[in-house]
Amino acid sequence: MSLSESHQVIIIIIASVSLILSLLAQRSKRYTPALLFLLAASLGIFLLASLLDPFLNLWDERFHALVAKNLLHHPLMPTLYDDPVVQMAYDRWDRTVIWLHKQPLFLWQIALSFRLFGVNEFALRLPSVLMSTGLVYFAYRIGLLVINQRTGYIAGLLTATSYHLIELVSGRTEVDHNDVAFLFYVTASIWAWTEYISTKKKYWILLVGLFAGFGVLCKWMVGLLVYSGWGLYNLMVYRVQIKKYAPILTAFGITVLIVMPWQILIYSWYPAEAQDAMQYNLLHFTKALEGHSGTPGYYFEHFGDLFGKATLYLIFPSIIVFLVNVKDKTYGKALFFMPLVVYLFFSIAATKMPSYPFVIAVLIYLLTASGIAKGLEYIQRLYLPVWISGLISILLLAAVIHLNLQPAKIIDTHILDSSVKSYRQIQSRNKKIFKELKDLLPAETVIFNVKGRHYVECMFYTGFPSYSFLPTEEQVIELLSKGKAIAVFPEQNEVLPLYLTSNRAVSLIPEYLQGWE
Repeated sequence: MSLSESHQVIIIIIASVSLILSLLAQRSKRYTPALLFLLAASLGIFLLASLLDPFLNLWDERFHALVAKNLLHHPLMPTLYDDPVVQMAYDRWDRTVIWLHKQPLFLWQIALSFRLFGVNEFALRLPSVLMSTGLVYFAYRIGLLVINQRTGYIAGLLTATSYHLIELVSGRTEVDHNDVAFLFYVTASIWAWTEYISTKKKYWILLVGLFAGFGVLCKWMVGLLVYSGWGLYNLMVYRVQIKKYAPILTAFGITVLIVMPWQILIYSWYPAEAQDAMQYNLLHFTKALEGHSGTPGYYFEHFGDLFGKATLYLIFPSIIVFLVNVKDKTYGKALFFMPLVVYLFFSIAATKMPSYPFVIAVLIYLLTASGIAKGLEYIQRLYLPVWISGLISILLLAAVIHLNLQPAKIIDTHILDSSVKSYRQIQSRNKKIFKELKDLLPAETVIFNVKGRHYVECMFYTGFPSYSFLPTEEQVIELLSKGKAIAVFPEQNEVLPLYLTSNRAVSLIPEYLQGWE
């Protein structure tokens, strides 16, 4: 058993024991220990997720990792090709110099983690581990404030055992750490708004604006989601009493102050790239980009994939329970309005990506938790011995956790790797090759003929500029004249040009890369 595997076993044991202790404490109405053990279990679950894949995943983790690594050297200049030594068209988000494909906050967080803990896969995923654990607290607190403690606890439990969230933290699912950060800050803004509605303390207004701004700085305009719910709430409560809108306007002003400096900077420093990135983002709404198409019902069809089978089965009756039992009915309607906005927006958009609606995951889990909590309440009212009703409740929660967590799927994906193309073995082998090249090749090397888009991982692990094509004879002469060294990956059964094979200054790497992307 490797050291990594030993760590994983220890984490599994600690997380499992913490979860059991949390459930027992909740059953005994010791709510503070129940929450603390739940957070400990959540931290363990997400730490385990971060260790599942000891390599960079293809979509989109490798891009985020490389850009964040480059940010260590120039935090205000996000680059993919940090040293574009070869003349070529750096004209797409997957092969550009200035990388503005995403807003920068989550990349800065990863760069900070790299600075503190070294440039490695665990440090890459650590911010997602911490934010996902924070999401469990947000879910608990929102549920507690809007309905009751039991609802908050179950909402936290569903968040902690979310299969899709675990896959995002592991880096295996598309958009990975960007989606985790986006979910975290959007949920944080909703939590802060909930606290403000409950307490009317003004500092929550500041936090709403701050967190909403951070959400926009992760994944653009859907980060303003909290204002759709807050705006509807104000319309229902205050109608046209303009003075009553001061808090929301103040919060929005803070959001603008958070968001605008970066937009001004990129349009000032990188105007062409910023304009291209904006146009590309807008195209998502009108055109199915990169083959990501689907019907208007796409996200309803994939609801269970995002939020778990338990949620799929329970969501509709749970919505009714939520709207009936929420303490503040007006607030409840506003809270329910936000998932509707998200689903409508992304269902209309032409580009369909599986994770897009996941930004409302905690709200979905809150709705589901209200139904589960009501069901457990009815069980306690039955004329059954206390130990029997308690056992039934624990078994039902265990079933929900199992359906939500999908442990067999996690094992099949990350451990058994039963896929035909053996993804895990390929990625591990390629990583080993890249890391060996870092030590074997001379400084100032440029690597060519890196299969598919594996040039991204190659640059991350070696630090050398890497390209997917063979260099021309003119490019070879130019690079050598500049003091660069050249290395080439031969493809299997590929006949390389004579100007490469006969040139002693060109290193032919005695390894074949595997993979397809």
